[in-house]
Amino acid sequence: QSSRMSDELAAERALVLDLREKAEVAERRRAEAELCVQQVKEGARQRAEESVKQLKLSLAEAVAARKKADDKATMSEDQVRVLQAARHSDEARLARCARIELESRELK
Repeated sequence: QSSRMSDELAAERALVLDLREKAEVAERRRAEAELCVQQVKEGARQRAEESVKQLKLSLAEAVAARKKADDKATMSEDQVRVLQAARHSDEARLARCARIELESRELK
């Protein structure tokens, strides 16, 4: 009976050691999986930050291009006003010249 108990005790110890080893393997795998998850999260965070930087850069470039286009449009509008004013002045001058020429003919 003591030999049988000794065998049962040895079997239980072996089972406990096997279970302990399996638990340690499972814990290592869990730790590896957790590390992998953290690395994936960090990679995703870095990619998201880079995307945000690129979007901000693109937005800044678009705003600068829009401002440049607006400035050009304003300059063009100003140039059109100057040319229109010059044309009106030339038309008035031409009308005065025509009147003077007509008066000059009438005096002859």
